[in-house]
Amino acid sequence: MSQRSNLSVRTFAWMAFLLVVGVVTRWLPHPPNFSSTMAIALFAGFFFTGPVTLLLPIAIMFISDAILGFHDLVWVVYLSLLPMVWLGTTLHSTENNKKEWINWALKGFLASVFFFVTTNLAVWWSDYPHDQAGLTNCFVLALPFFHNSLLSTWAFLGAFEFARRWQTAPSAIRA
Repeated sequence: MSQRSNLSVRTFAWMAFLLVVGVVTRWLPHPPNFSSTMAIALFAGFFFTGPVTLLLPIAIMFISDAILGFHDLVWVVYLSLLPMVWLGTTLHSTENNKKEWINWALKGFLASVFFFVTTNLAVWWSDYPHDQAGLTNCFVLALPFFHNSLLSTWAFLGAFEFARRWQTAPSAIRA
């Protein structure tokens, strides 16, 4: 079976699974910025095709924010997830597992850096003085949140990739 399967039941099941995981991991108590959403955006770009893929991380954020609450910069957070879906499309399965895992780790790092920079530029613009000191202060104060974003992205990417490989493995191996 190809990685970008056209089987609608399988695709729907994976999307529903990722939606539930994404919403639940945002609702459950967790360290700040420790979320599955970036990993889901990357994985969705890798695993699915079509424009509906872009809606998955947005749906996760919107559903969970409907309970958690919206904030002034929610649009920046939502929009910053869209390029991660594209970044996921650049991931490819290879025969070399080590190379594939390094590729996943690198894309997870790039997604985390992109999210950190875009969201903190918005915070700086809205809440800090518009000078070098304000920019520096904003980014320095945000550093403790970066490692949680990176670690959660890597952890969830690993879990999703493991689940994908297990799900596509021959039944004799899974039994």
